[in-house]
Amino acid sequence: MKNLLFLAFFGAVIYFGFVQSSFKQDFLFNGEIYSHVKKVNGGEITNHFYTPNGEDPKIAHNAIQILELSEEIQKSQWDAQLKPILNGYNLKSVKKQDFELSGNFERGGMFFKSYAAPIQIDGEDHLILYLLVTEKKQKDDSTSQKTKIINKLKSIQSNFT
Repeated sequence: MKNLLFLAFFGAVIYFGFVQSSFKQDFLFNGEIYSHVKKVNGGEITNHFYTPNGEDPKIAHNAIQILELSEEIQKSQWDAQLKPILNGYNLKSVKKQDFELSGNFERGGMFFKSYAAPIQIDGEDHLILYLLVTEKKQKDDSTSQKTKIINKLKSIQSNFT
């Protein structure tokens, strides 16, 4: 009986410690609770999508995406490995900081603002993106506005410790 209890306890520890993803954590951003709604595995990069209150990503006006990067992708390789994503969201460097990025882009007749920042989850480097739908094409934010949003994004990593 003790062996059976031990095995059950050990199995629970393994499940909650390793199998259950750290990325499924809800977090507060800009006054809204963002919930994990979708995971797309792309090999070396796994995309985790979050929306306010777990809203359907197809209709959400805001979304956060965390790019879970495999250990094989070193930060020095991000420019090459993440180039299609960075270009797709028209992300450009803010104040020449490593991967503190912002941009504006149009897709399917909709306008977006985009922001990105490096974060660490479970001791590994990843990239977090914030996408905001706007009603019309917006002028570029000031550097201080960009930095403020990027710093808020970077603070999300504290929810995953």
